[in-house]
Amino acid sequence: MANRAGQLKRDKYYFVEDGAADATSIVIIKPAPGTWTIRTLTGSPAVVGVSEAPVQPYPSAAGRVLGQGSSRTLEYAVESDPSHKLTFFERGGAYEQELGTASGRPCLQNAAIQGRRPSNSYMAHPRITCGVIPFTPAPGPAGVRDIVAVVTNNGEPVREFKVASYTVGAEALPSRPSNLRIVRSGNERRDHLEPVGGRR
Repeated sequence: MANRAGQLKRDKYYFVEDGAADATSIVIIKPAPGTWTIRTLTGSPAVVGVSEAPVQPYPSAAGRVLGQGSSRTLEYAVESDPSHKLTFFERGGAYEQELGTASGRPCLQNAAIQGRRPSNSYMAHPRITCGVIPFTPAPGPAGVRDIVAVVTNNGEPVREFKVASYTVGAEALPSRPSNLRIVRSGNERRDHLEPVGGRR
């Protein structure tokens, strides 16, 4: 818990003091490359140690949907780090379904996946994986559907972005039922339909 409010200079830096730990945390926005030197002001306590922690960018991904009809496959490439989890969803106007979590194998950085990664996708030690997720499109109207990636950290969602889009045709209507039988017995009525195309 900081013992007083931190100091902020927009687009430059932010720092906050922690009296309990005798430490000051500093975040520098877009630091210039090169060597940085820490100097103390007159009357300041001596600096006994310095540590740094890199800021990891959010995961990025690109993908494409292959197949047709009810048999589809999402091919994806993901650049991430172990602290983030990335889950894919198919999303339409009033519905969505979860497709699966990115858990592929290491792949080449120039994997043949359509799509453009966000501008902040660079990492000092990238972990790029490729994978496939078979799925059946959710029931719904014909049109364009989006594949959306939801990023979570420790179970909490932190961002989402579109990975790919694909088009779904209208659902085929079942054919006319055959062998329809209606049986009456007193006040009871029983209907029997033969299944059509696997539907009942």
